Amino acid sequence: MRIVLVIALLFGTVTAWSQNVRINESEKTKATVDTYNEKAANHSNRDSSFFYYYRAVQIARSILYYEGELEACRGLVQYHKNDKVFDDRLEYAYRIVQIQEKRGSNKEKAAAYQQLGLLYFDEKIYEKAIENFEQGFLLNGISIQNKYEAGIWLTRSFQYANQSDSALIIARKLQFEEEWLTDFQRITLYKEKAEVYHSLSAYNEELDAYKNIVRIAKGTKHSRFVPIAWNNVGFVYKFLGNTNEAKNAFLNTLQTAKPDHAELKAAANYNLGLILHNQGRSDSAMVCFQAAHDLYTNLSDWKSLASCRNMMSLSYFHSQDPFNAQNMLNTAFEIERKYKLKAEEAKSHEIQSLYYEDQFDYESSLKSYKRYLSIRDSLLTLERAEEDRLKSNQYRAEQIEKQLRVVWAQNEIEIISLAEERARMAAEQERTERQLKEQELAISQQEAKVRLLQLQEEELKVQAKQRELELIQRDNELKELELEKERLLASDKEKEIELLEIEAKRQASLREAEEQRREAERQRYQNRLQLIFGVLLFFILILLVILIAYRQLRKRKKRIEEQNAIIAESKKEIEIQKEKSDSLLLNILPHSVAEELKANGAAKPRLYDEISVGFTDFSGFTMISEKLSPEDLVAQLDAMFLEFDKIIERHGLQRIKTIGDAYMFAAGLPDPLEDHAARSIKAAIEMRDFINEFNAGLKPENPTWNIRIGVHSGPVVAGVIGIKKFAYDIWGDTVNTAARMESSGAIGKVNISGETKAQLNGEFTTEHRGKVEAKNKGAIEMYFVEKK
Repeated sequence: MRIVLVIALLFGTVTAWSQNVRINESEKTKATVDTYNEKAANHSNRDSSFFYYYRAVQIARSILYYEGELEACRGLVQYHKNDKVFDDRLEYAYRIVQIQEKRGSNKEKAAAYQQLGLLYFDEKIYEKAIENFEQGFLLNGISIQNKYEAGIWLTRSFQYANQSDSALIIARKLQFEEEWLTDFQRITLYKEKAEVYHSLSAYNEELDAYKNIVRIAKGTKHSRFVPIAWNNVGFVYKFLGNTNEAKNAFLNTLQTAKPDHAELKAAANYNLGLILHNQGRSDSAMVCFQAAHDLYTNLSDWKSLASCRNMMSLSYFHSQDPFNAQNMLNTAFEIERKYKLKAEEAKSHEIQSLYYEDQFDYESSLKSYKRYLSIRDSLLTLERAEEDRLKSNQYRAEQIEKQLRVVWAQNEIEIISLAEERARMAAEQERTERQLKEQELAISQQEAKVRLLQLQEEELKVQAKQRELELIQRDNELKELELEKERLLASDKEKEIELLEIEAKRQASLREAEEQRREAERQRYQNRLQLIFGVLLFFILILLVILIAYRQLRKRKKRIEEQNAIIAESKKEIEIQKEKSDSLLLNILPHSVAEELKANGAAKPRLYDEISVGFTDFSGFTMISEKLSPEDLVAQLDAMFLEFDKIIERHGLQRIKTIGDAYMFAAGLPDPLEDHAARSIKAAIEMRDFINEFNAGLKPENPTWNIRIGVHSGPVVAGVIGIKKFAYDIWGDTVNTAARMESSGAIGKVNISGETKAQLNGEFTTEHRGKVEAKNKGAIEMYFVEKK
């Protein structure tokens, strides 16, 4: 009984397993993937949609159905759109890029790069966004619309990444296609250019860009952009201190704004109020502030309303109305605390401190000012935390991309192995079918031969029947003879009867002998046929076995030769690619770092206690880029940076990177140098002298290059960043200070810090500049340095 139960249990398990396998195999079709994608797209339950999309991805990958996988990945990107963590969204967006890079058209590649770039842009990982937008922008054969979209987002990414020069270059490339752009696209392009010009302090060009927007949009369906452009013009003039032009621009904003432009009207009134307030016209300013106040209240824009109330409070204060000033400030505090508007609350505390000071209540004034400083410091802390979060996101994104590449590479290997196995099985099946056909053909041939023998046997039977008929005929003749004999006997012709009897006996003996002869001949013929058939069958079987064995040996030999050829070619290609990759790696990384990266797959960051960092930059680069064509600009930069590389190499230094027209180098890494400061200054002076010689060789109509160089010494952290494009970089306060040495220097001079001077020997002369104020660094001891 127990044995029966065990057998039944085993049978049930095997049956269930076989059914499960059969169900899974039946799902592996393109129709199943399309069905799952359709169900996911139309399902009202979000979790069910995820299940169907995820299932479609798994099945599509297993059967290499890329179109179905693309559709499912797009659905999963949309599914994870509102996730706080972008890891899943990045996984499927990156997978779309991978598939389109291998199989898609340039248009489809551009769309995939655009989607991934927007994901990085939304997460404020601008370097990765630039990488993807740039790949889409540089594709050939895409439409003007696709190129424009990629170019606009690439310009914005460069702008947010503080690479304004690169942003301007892309914007100008787009402007070459202006005749093919719609009015809306031209307006957007000029808006982006205006923002770039502002960051480059090219305010006249910024004003021209906004005025071009007014020219294009005026009197068209895009006229809503006219007051926006006038408002921005007012901001620029206000920034430049041209209050009359600023007021005219803000008044144009109010005149051209439509009734539904409440937010724009509020901003224009507020800015007019600020201008009038700064001119000491508090009553007029109050009218503008009140108009802005009413609009912001209707819009429920609490942040702008709080700022407006702060300025109204100041206007009351300057109008010698402290009571209303304090009441208005209290209402500002209420909004700020209710809606947690920390920046505006800090401003209110600063104003409150001013009021207490005017009332000689210095203790309360100090308390308010400390509160202002406390909130400001907390906001700065939040900004730093946000910067750290963005850096963490960028690092995590790079790690995710690295992991995804490894996983998908493994998947590709598995898919290739599966395809090879399927091809092998198909070849094996084809070989088996061919053998079966050959065997069927051999059997058919044997059957034909058997049929031939049967026909021959039937022919012999027919001949035997004919002979039997002849014998019957002779029997009849004998009977006739006997009748004749009887007749002769009856007629008493005995002699003739005897002769007839003798003849009959002779005929009978002849017939018997003939039958024996025929029987022996027939027996010999059958024996001979059987022998021939057996020998023929034996030789056919031997020949068939030899033929099959020969064909197998030929195929195996050919397959081995092909595999050996493929292996040899692959080894050769791998060696060539390895040499190329090693050469490229040494071009972008120091030798020791490259060796560590090849040996371990990664290079650990390293702290250097004392190195020197140098920066070069060209003053007026933006104006030079406007006077030169893009080709001449890049050619001249390439010539100068190539010579800088030679100078760096001569002095045993390390080029870190170029950023637009800036060149960054370091001495004392990856291998420490005792005289890193002296080497850096020698290289810097050679660079300065080379630029002077380069300018002397330029044509008179070409603009000259004005270089500033700064050097600072101190500790840094160095390492390799990136997983798709490796880059050797350094970080630390020393880098920031070196950049300030350059920006605080003078044209044609090498500006160094006190820390660098302390490490020099007597081979240089220095000019003490005293303590010079540097951005975000305070006052720093600086020196101009020259060779003796």
